[in-house]
Amino acid sequence: MATVKLGFSSLTKPQKIARAQGIYQTSLPSGNFPPPQPVLSALEAATDNASSSSEQLATARAALNTAEEAETVYYADLDQAVAAWGDTVQSLSGGDAAKIASSGFDVASEARAPIVLTAPDEISATAGDDAGEVDLACDPVRGARSYEVQATTDLTGATGWSTAAIRSRSRIRCRGSRAGRAMLSASGPSGRGSRGRGASRCKRWRRSREARSRHSHPGGSGKS
Repeated sequence: MATVKLGFSSLTKPQKIARAQGIYQTSLPSGNFPPPQPVLSALEAATDNASSSSEQLATARAALNTAEEAETVYYADLDQAVAAWGDTVQSLSGGDAAKIASSGFDVASEARAPIVLTAPDEISATAGDDAGEVDLACDPVRGARSYEVQATTDLTGATGWSTAAIRSRSRIRCRGSRAGRAMLSASGPSGRGSRGRGASRCKRWRRSREARSRHSHPGGSGKS
């Protein structure tokens, strides 16, 4: 005995509408299913309702898209209007805080002046505990977040500078040191606009081959 193959659940919504309409229109005049057929009538009603709901939803979605586009434009206009009135209030108030507050706007806090970092001062260089170690120190710099040591083995200080260490404290131990010169600088909060680097006084040290832990550090000329 043959059985009915529905093949309906895998169809898209438009395909279901077309398929249901085709089934109804084919079944009705076939003569094999004489009326009245309440189930067939229910199929017709269900098809019409589903089709109508899809049309209504499409219309609603189109209206929603139009409304969202309009909302975007209106809020952009609102942003511009508020900004324009803010500029007007700023101009007419002359920067008077009370007048600005009387407009309903908040008064912006005054920007703090950036801290100007000074060059590290009172720099000292002493022998470390092990061979090739030098302890560099300076007075703490107000506003500094880190201290950087640059070193070179060029005793003239003209070339070869590279970063030897970066620490958060003003006392830094450098390892693997050889005869040469060092420069100590202080840096503020990260960011190009707030980073300061002072022209630092240099210290020179020499490594003694005979005394592994002894270093001498006569004062070197300043480098900026």
